[in-house]
Amino acid sequence: MPDTYGGAVPLPGFVFVETANYHPFAPYGARGVLRGASVVFFAYIGFDAVAVAAEECHTPARWGTRGTLGMTKVRHWCDAPV
Repeated sequence: MPDTYGGAVPLPGFVFVETANYHPFAPYGARGVLRGASVVFFAYIGFDAVAVAAEECHTPARWGTRGTLGMTKVRHWCDAPV
């Protein structure tokens, strides 16, 4: 049953695909694709590290939220100048 639902949205959606949007598919080549993938990977690993560290603290409900918000602020400060 789940296999029939898997194609319910993607297959009819092909009607709305505009191939002109794929013209500069990878403007920076494989290097740009790998660079973007590494940024996403390390962002996930950093968030996971904060989440795991928050589980180990005395009051995870309190410090987990503060750790996540603090990490988001630091990340924003690092990305803002770029």
